[in-house]
Amino acid sequence: MKLDRRIQILHLIVLAIVIGLASSHSAHSKTPAASPKNTAIDYSKKVRSSKKKLKKPSKKRFKKRSRKASRRLQKKRSYKSGKKTFMVKRPHLKNQIKRKKQQKFSLAFSKTYSESSINFQDGRDSQSLSGQLSAGYQFHKNFKLGASVDGYQDLNKRSEDYGDLHAIDINGQLPGLIPKLASWHTLTPILGISLPLSKTLTEYDSLNLSLSAGLSNLIRIPSTKLSLSYLVNYARNIHDFEESLRGVDNKQHKLTNSFGASYQILDKLSLTLNFALSSRWTYESVYDSVFSSSQTLKYNLHKNMSLKFGHMNSGQTLHSDGRTSNIQLYNENSSGVFLGISAWI
Repeated sequence: MKLDRRIQILHLIVLAIVIGLASSHSAHSKTPAASPKNTAIDYSKKVRSSKKKLKKPSKKRFKKRSRKASRRLQKKRSYKSGKKTFMVKRPHLKNQIKRKKQQKFSLAFSKTYSESSINFQDGRDSQSLSGQLSAGYQFHKNFKLGASVDGYQDLNKRSEDYGDLHAIDINGQLPGLIPKLASWHTLTPILGISLPLSKTLTEYDSLNLSLSAGLSNLIRIPSTKLSLSYLVNYARNIHDFEESLRGVDNKQHKLTNSFGASYQILDKLSLTLNFALSSRWTYESVYDSVFSSSQTLKYNLHKNMSLKFGHMNSGQTLHSDGRTSNIQLYNENSSGVFLGISAWI
């Protein structure tokens, strides 16, 4: 009797399993198979959603970056997704950033009024106006070409050519020819040619042209507002005659050494000191020397305009006896003051 019950229970269990298998099979047969078209649509949706997730950068990721790392992330690339635009930084493209182009062309104009410091009774006072127009073009980082024309006007009108253009100067600068010794030190070779225009130079002195070569040395003292400069320049003059119409021997060679110091007093105010010593030789190898000095206060009225005021003195380095020095900071017979304005672009 007990065996029959066990057999019945076993039969019921087997029957339940068979019914469950049959019901699951029927459910699978009723579900329609996905068409290839629907599968493609679902797949494309998955791809699009994954692309959107990749395009949109994580804000937390950028917040965690350090300042040093953020400076390296300079290249930006934009991805558009609907109405929103996401900016993604690309550090591996930082060397391909387009830098701001430096201005290659420059133009400057200056006008200066000068007069002698003392007016003498015999009319030997000096009042004059001078002006200069200059232009430059940066052909290459290692080559810059410049040209200038200057003129003057004697307000006292004591000479025949009291107002005239002086000369046209053309120079080429080669800043990259000599490697820098330090970031604060610059050596620049300069080559130039000067074409005379005034009546004094062309007719009286019979000057055809002047060739020059020089070396500029600029030192900006670190952690200070002081800069020093030194320029050595040699000029070779070419005349038609060895003597001028005024009976003065023309100078064939000229060697000039210029020293300068500039100090930035305030943001817009600076003081500049200059001293130049020139040695000259005639065609007969007769030697003499002259000097010039100036002290200039410069004030920047605008980023493209400045005003200057100063004192200047020049003359022979030796007195008429050929022994005593004539170099003086101030001389009532040769000193003068000047006031000028400059503008540039």
